Amino acid sequence: MEADPDSRGPDLKIKSRGADRPMLIDVRFTNRNASRDEVENRHQGMDVSYNEKKAKYSRVAEQNGLNFLPFTVSSIGHIDERSSEL
Repeated sequence: MEADPDSRGPDLKIKSRGADRPMLIDVRFTNRNASRDEVENRHQGMDVSYNEKKAKYSRVAEQNGLNFLPFTVSSIGHIDERSSEL
């Protein structure tokens, strides 16, 4: 599976009992210089990271019969709500 000009793919492939197909996961840690009080900026940075990963790998995963989940974490430990599907 090639989605990346530098030949790196998603970070993890998980096969789970009962799942209809394996899931690819790509992890990104973000640091948008947001303090704990700057919630809106933190979420904006995590949105950008999540959407970049989704755009990069979703189509390729689907073409290969796989699910894809971006797993985005801020530098202060907040996990994107959409990544909590895992």
